[in-house]
Amino acid sequence: MLRLLMVAGSFFLCAVATGFVAPEVTTPLKTKHGLVETSRSKDWLPEDTILVDGEVVFQSSDHSVYLKNLFANNKSETILFGVMCLGSSCGEAEQLYILLMDEHSKPNVLKIGAVGLNGGRTWQDGDRIMVDLGITANINTVATLKDGTIEYSRSSVVGQPLAENDCQWLYEVVTDECIGIGKAGSSCDGIPKGIGLSLRVLGRLGDLEQQPSFKEDAFLETCQSSCRAGVAIAPYKKFALISCSATQ
Repeated sequence: MLRLLMVAGSFFLCAVATGFVAPEVTTPLKTKHGLVETSRSKDWLPEDTILVDGEVVFQSSDHSVYLKNLFANNKSETILFGVMCLGSSCGEAEQLYILLMDEHSKPNVLKIGAVGLNGGRTWQDGDRIMVDLGITANINTVATLKDGTIEYSRSSVVGQPLAENDCQWLYEVVTDECIGIGKAGSSCDGIPKGIGLSLRVLGRLGDLEQQPSFKEDAFLETCQSSCRAGVAIAPYKKFALISCSATQ
C-alpha cells in the first residue's frame, strides 16, 4: 500500500549531485512486467487511457496521456507519465503520475502533482526516483519515490536569485529581440506594456513573474533602453544584478 508523507530537508541538492536522468520512452513500451500502451476510450478523444497487457490501469476522461520516463531496478519498474488537456485555451498545468509495476502485485497508479515553473525534471539515485515539480507560489517542490512511499520536499525560493539559465535567456531577449525592435524601425515606446515583444517571449515572461527574484520592471526598462540605443545598455553581470536579483 502506498503512503503519502510530508517531509522537509535538503535531500534535493544531494540527489542532483549523485543521480542520473532516466531515458524518455514512447508507446507501446515492452517492459519486464508487461506491455504498456496508450489508447482512446472514444474515437473522437485523444489518447486518454493507459493499458498494461490490454487491461486498463488509468483513464483521464478526456485529457491526453503520454509516457515520459522509465525507471527500473531489480525488483520493479516505474513509468512516469503526464496528463494534459489539449488546445491553446486549456490553461491547465501538466499533471504527473507514476505507474508502478512488479511481479508481486497488480500495476498501480499514483498521482504526483501539477508541474509548476521550470518543473518536470526527473532523475534516479539508486532505488530512489526524484521528480522536480518546479515552482508554484514561490515554493519549489520535489517528490521522491522509494519503496512505495512518496515524500515531498518543499523549499522557498524567496530571497534566491533567478536561475542562471533563465537570466541568460532574459539577456538574450535584450540583445536579440529588444534591440531588433528598434533596428526594424518599430517604436520602442510600448515595450514596458509588452508591445512589440513576441508571443513566445511574453509567455515565458508570464511564467517568470511567479518568481520574486525576477524584477520585471527593471528588465522591461533595460529592454526599452537597449531598443532605443541599438545596443545592450548593460553588460550581463550588471543586468543580472538588477533584473535577476543576482549577487555580486
